[in-house]
Amino acid sequence: MEKKKGILIKNGTLVSKEYDSSRKDVLIEGGKIDGIRDRIKEKTGWHVIDAENKIVSPGFLSIHSHNDFYLPLKEHPQLLKSILFQGVTTSVGGNCGISNYPIYTDHIKNIESYQGFLHYREADYRWTTLEEYLDHISGNIVVNYIPLAGHGTMRVICNGFEKELGAESAASLRKMLANCMDQGCFGMSSGLMYMPGTFSTTEELIDLCKILNKYKAAVYTSHLRGYSDTFLESVNEAIEIGRETGVRVQCSHLGPFGINYGPQIDKALDLLHEANRQGVEISYDSLAYCGGSTTIMALIPPWAYENGLELFLENIKDDGFYGKVISYIESYIPKWPSWEGTGWTDNFVRCLGWDNLYVLGAINKDFIGKNFIRIGKERGVDKREALREVLIEEKGSAVMYMAGVGSCIDDSDDMTYFDRMIEDPLCTYTIDAIFSSSGQTMPYAYGTFPRIINRYVKNKGTITIKEAVERFTSKAAEIFKVKDRGYLKTGAFADIVIFDLENMRDYPDIFAQNPGLSTGVEYLLINGKVVIENRNFNGVLAGEIIKNS
Repeated sequence: MEKKKGILIKNGTLVSKEYDSSRKDVLIEGGKIDGIRDRIKEKTGWHVIDAENKIVSPGFLSIHSHNDFYLPLKEHPQLLKSILFQGVTTSVGGNCGISNYPIYTDHIKNIESYQGFLHYREADYRWTTLEEYLDHISGNIVVNYIPLAGHGTMRVICNGFEKELGAESAASLRKMLANCMDQGCFGMSSGLMYMPGTFSTTEELIDLCKILNKYKAAVYTSHLRGYSDTFLESVNEAIEIGRETGVRVQCSHLGPFGINYGPQIDKALDLLHEANRQGVEISYDSLAYCGGSTTIMALIPPWAYENGLELFLENIKDDGFYGKVISYIESYIPKWPSWEGTGWTDNFVRCLGWDNLYVLGAINKDFIGKNFIRIGKERGVDKREALREVLIEEKGSAVMYMAGVGSCIDDSDDMTYFDRMIEDPLCTYTIDAIFSSSGQTMPYAYGTFPRIINRYVKNKGTITIKEAVERFTSKAAEIFKVKDRGYLKTGAFADIVIFDLENMRDYPDIFAQNPGLSTGVEYLLINGKVVIENRNFNGVLAGEIIKNS
């Protein structure tokens, strides 16, 4: 058999867990790192990359993504190009309790109403189980993929949108989770802000995490039950689940909603550090920007649509019903535990304000980039009526942008609490991008990792380049117990990014139709295949599925 052509990266400055700005050459053969030495003599036929004055590091791991919804699409290489130009070689999908598997055709209507806002275009399901999903995308993905099982998706299949989980449904849910784990999942994610996740009790989650703990490398990741009035209670719940089950816990996109909750970041960090001292393995990830995106339905209290999206959209045409919804939105203060009665985890109007809630993705492009106040003025109605019109016209599937996530507005004069959260050693970083069919997406889809380097390494100097790279790579890999990615060592998979530190920066433009790609990444290798060369993307489908074996 003909030996694959070697790739030699010479004269680079290596930065990783193993190296602190060390000048070395790296040899790649057969998709893996074959050697790292001070000097490696070139051989005829090798592909030689001169990395003089460039940093050579492991490829970055995006610890929280929804890429499971985009990888089956033929156009996904172009869609995900923005994350590749940040240096990402591996992404974790199935987050926030929402996964693109398992899919049971007799539950499609419920599944679509639950996770339809994540679709770039109409879904074409050709799988039922996780195993079938992975088979479907295998060999045809541009980035490595690590799967999680979505608690909410499985609960919809086993129990619909019913609040109470009966014994039979609970047994089905446990079996489904075990099947996903047996088929390669690294753990389970929960989305406790979203229905039906919001209905689940702490005991239900503990019961499921006990199943996870039977698997050596399993992790529980959670979109917490509250990021505003019940933020600290939600952090404590995640800690309790870890303490009661022994499973490792990852809190997703930790930053609270609204500028009034900044001081709670310090308290949350104290709770997490104390839990670790007590033996609970718990960490968190954060967005690099003070904004977030989610379904427009997050603006609506769960009781209003617990009988399904279709009925809700009919009901809000009635002024009496819609009046009750608006009254609740403008008066309700979340309480703990939020799953009791007509509880609600986060009232976005209360914690962020009408003026900070914008339409990000919609079929009607006239809505995009506008808050409901402005949409109302343009239509001659008030903001409340504007919300109703957007809900009905977009069939509840619009994507919303929330300014002020993480306790401040981007680039405000005082980002003290947000910066403290980003700089804390427990923090890794997330892209968490939703790619809407209208073309708009959040700035973190285009600049998360460059922004961390630009703001905290180059400008503020509060994180060293070695610390930043470790958080992007080995620390993220350690959370999922992935051993051979995220490192520069012989035998590791050759997922490598070569970047120009001085030129590494982002160009955030929230509502741009075609936002500018971040700069700085010169080369990107995935499994030893060159995907970006001299800042040019070639579309090579070099990604592999990473299973929890």
